[in-house]
Amino acid sequence: MQPLFVIPIVWFILDLSAYGLSVEIPVTRDRLDQGVYVFSVSTNAITEGVAFHVSIAAKKGAIASDSSVGVCIVRHGGEGSAQIVAAKPAIPVTLETNARVWKADFAISHEKLKLPGLAFVFTELDHLSVKGKKVLAGSAAFYVIKLRDFAAVESDGRANPPATASPGCCSGAPKATAVADSSWEPFRIIPPIADADPSVRHAVLMRVPTRMLVVRHRDSLAVSFPTLETTNLMVGHKMVTGVMREDAVIYDGLAHPRGMSLGGVVFETSTNVLTFGQEGIPKAGREFTLEQRVTIFETDMPVQHMWSPQSGKHYRVLWARTFRETVR
Repeated sequence: MQPLFVIPIVWFILDLSAYGLSVEIPVTRDRLDQGVYVFSVSTNAITEGVAFHVSIAAKKGAIASDSSVGVCIVRHGGEGSAQIVAAKPAIPVTLETNARVWKADFAISHEKLKLPGLAFVFTELDHLSVKGKKVLAGSAAFYVIKLRDFAAVESDGRANPPATASPGCCSGAPKATAVADSSWEPFRIIPPIADADPSVRHAVLMRVPTRMLVVRHRDSLAVSFPTLETTNLMVGHKMVTGVMREDAVIYDGLAHPRGMSLGGVVFETSTNVLTFGQEGIPKAGREFTLEQRVTIFETDMPVQHMWSPQSGKHYRVLWARTFRETVR
């Protein structure tokens, strides 16, 4: 599994174990059984390209209704980063769903199949339980099927045999069919919450960090927030709350940003390990300061792919604190 990174103001997820973390999970011909899901992919040669049929089956329970599918471009950068964007123009997908099985059908032209990174992506949003309520965590699992790997056609024009794995758990649920039109987007933009009202406020108890602990080992640093305290914040009616974490390393009188992350207002006490000389951390022997600014905010912009909470009309900072620790 590979962490997903995107550029700032889009949806930037730091590779920190204490943060909400999105992952890219490759689905290949020999890896169709992926955790809680089993995939199958079949193809047929058509006049202008290849027709695909993708089946997604949950081993237990139902597929979450806020999951999504789409044909996308997956780009990989340095240090294990990845970015997923919708294919342009959008490729129509016919989606048939029941509680435990989703089936998608779409066609890709020969020219489109030449596009680097072209993939079918099944997205499962992560959720948290906060005071008994299910809320979005601001991260997701992206199951990526590289279409060229499944689209090879035999010399007589027949498509390769289907790639399947049987979960033995996919029958008996009622079906509903949805057909995506030419304007369909796999990562649709969710508009601001129309009836959110920051002028009507209510008290919410939240747990926030009180200090940052940095423990040095031979070639690494263990960073954690070992203690939390309860604070009372006033939140607007139907406003979405979240946490922004901004990381930087300070040396030679300058701050060198390492990135930022967005997530739900849930602070874990797990430890993040940073290695000297990697991912913006100076080599051992050099004095520097680790800085992390933690901001709790509210916004009328719902959590979504490429979330930009500051773009909401009613974005407001509710609580902020900057933690620093010098490493010698």
